Amino acid sequence: MIYPFFSIIIPCYNHAHFLELAISSVISQNFDRWEIIIVNDGSLDNTRQIADNWVQQDFRINVIHQENQGLSAARNTGINNARGQWLNFMDADDLLQPDCLSTIFSSIAKSNLPLDILQTAYDLIDDDGKLIVKKMVHVNNDSVFSNIKNGNPGPPLSFFVNRTMINRVGNFDISLKSAEDWDFWHRVAKLNCKAAIVNETLVAYRHTTGSMSRNPWRMYENILTVWHRINGTETNVVLNDNLYNKKSFSDYTFVKQNLIQCLALDIMHEQFQSAFEKFQVESKKYGFIYKPSDFCKMNSYLTFRYWYRKNDVINILTNYPTIFKIFFSKTQFSVQFIELSLFNIFKSHYKAMYQYKWGLFGNFIFQTHAFRMRMIKETIEKGY
Repeated sequence: MIYPFFSIIIPCYNHAHFLELAISSVISQNFDRWEIIIVNDGSLDNTRQIADNWVQQDFRINVIHQENQGLSAARNTGINNARGQWLNFMDADDLLQPDCLSTIFSSIAKSNLPLDILQTAYDLIDDDGKLIVKKMVHVNNDSVFSNIKNGNPGPPLSFFVNRTMINRVGNFDISLKSAEDWDFWHRVAKLNCKAAIVNETLVAYRHTTGSMSRNPWRMYENILTVWHRINGTETNVVLNDNLYNKKSFSDYTFVKQNLIQCLALDIMHEQFQSAFEKFQVESKKYGFIYKPSDFCKMNSYLTFRYWYRKNDVINILTNYPTIFKIFFSKTQFSVQFIELSLFNIFKSHYKAMYQYKWGLFGNFIFQTHAFRMRMIKETIEKGY
């Protein structure tokens, strides 16, 4: 029996409308030593029928139907049933580019050292599969996980993990309902893994409309849980001291940044009261003092950071500043503070709008606007 080299694990919960495309992207690979493990996590749509139909068409496709247990449990089911040496964690709305597996296989074969993990660049696409932006891998000191303490290093789809590494690090934590992949990667990083980067966009990660409808405060609490773990110790790993030096928990900058990111999700869904209440409670708990520049984090990967196509920019600047202004009106910040905060949130989109509208002259208009904001900033800071 020839075992697959790659196991592509695809959890699916009510994503039947994307599942066909995900499977087809693997079928279309110019490398054939793979298996797909679809984990139907109690879907209520026609995921079962689609998955079963594909199983009949290709012996390399397997499906496991289980009661709904959540994303981490579904991935763990896939891990426990995988036969390949290298594992990849697709979501049901993700895609592999046609030469993805052959390129990864070639990189592994050409490596001078045994590898534990590879990360690839990725395309960020929208609901319709249209390109939003290409995301290359930017790291320090040639380490995939050099910046792991500051957040997730990339979507699970962009990583290929050696089975031996998973045997050492363990499965995904089913107690986490979000940030479970960040928790997984930081455990991998602690094992002094041998990693490599393939800086080609070999996969496509879909930023769907529904991805912004997640529960921001559940996500916030899970992020804080992982953040505390990162600065602790694990009984089953040898710590990489270069990445995990001990630090004081008196610096809550990371907490503030994630609070602001999650606030933006609530605001975008016009949940102004819950956003304001959470803002008050958490700010008091940690003693946060804010500057207008802090709120640039509202323009994050969770919201509209990468949406720079002309129609996207017009939509964002038409609808969102007014919504965000409602939230700020509930605070005790001054009018000038709020104006500068809003500028920081939408600065990149204002710049794009001026460029789309007036070309090179648009840069001059933007710089004039930015200069005015700097004057406001100096006025505010003098008042502190």
